[in-house]
Amino acid sequence: MTNINNDIEFKSYIESLPWERQRLLAIKFVEHAIDLVTDQRVMDTLETAKNTDLSEEVLSDAFHGIRRLVFATYTQCGHEIDMLNVAEHYVALAAAICIQPQDLFIKGENPACKAALHCRQARSFQFLSQGKDQASNKESHAQYKIAEDFGK
Repeated sequence: MTNINNDIEFKSYIESLPWERQRLLAIKFVEHAIDLVTDQRVMDTLETAKNTDLSEEVLSDAFHGIRRLVFATYTQCGHEIDMLNVAEHYVALAAAICIQPQDLFIKGENPACKAALHCRQARSFQFLSQGKDQASNKESHAQYKIAEDFGK
């Protein structure tokens, strides 16, 4: 069993996983932050990402569809600084990472670490909207547990 207590162990564990397992773990991180999302396209993207038997055309369509949502939520981020809109943007971005073709990642990047970071950012904006702080730390520890359970 893998015990993860900090970001160094977290990243090391994730990097030890094969690409497809990293992508599946990224989906778990996004599912944990799904309460920050109101747009069904994010949930649909996650369901598509879970299916490993899809054609490149279907994957490409899903990726481009979620990217449109990412751009739409990005343009809403500055409007009256609605922190929950910003949180939803980061979850949508994390969902896009779950379905992003491997060749679009920069060498050394992996989907689980990127999705985890975006979900932490989303949770931070949620907590800011509530006048709280320390969200990132709570989300980090939740992600450590998700990764530990994933490794069982």
